[in-house]
Amino acid sequence: MTVRLPKNLSNTLSFTSGVIKSGADFLETEVLGEKAYSLGLAARAVEKSLADLKAFDGDESERAVLLQTTADKVHAYFVQREMMGFINHAHPIAHYDIPRDVLSKVGVRGLS
Repeated sequence: MTVRLPKNLSNTLSFTSGVIKSGADFLETEVLGEKAYSLGLAARAVEKSLADLKAFDGDESERAVLLQTTADKVHAYFVQREMMGFINHAHPIAHYDIPRDVLSKVGVRGLS
């Protein structure tokens, strides 16, 4: 039994780097789009969490929880970047102005 690609997946699809030649290329394009979308979601979560931390005006125990939550979101963002091949985090640290107290907790899990 042979398997053929549907005709709509032939050389009629265009892509910025050229022509999508196979279903695998089409799938790779979809996967790259999903990776970019999830990276954007992680970046927005970091932005919101950093804004919440900056605007927070409460007691120290509540701030510690918010600090760890922010560090967890930054960690998730860094992992997502690394999965896409971006291993240097200097630019996003500067771009989002991530405080040192957040960076010191990135990847750290509580004892509870």
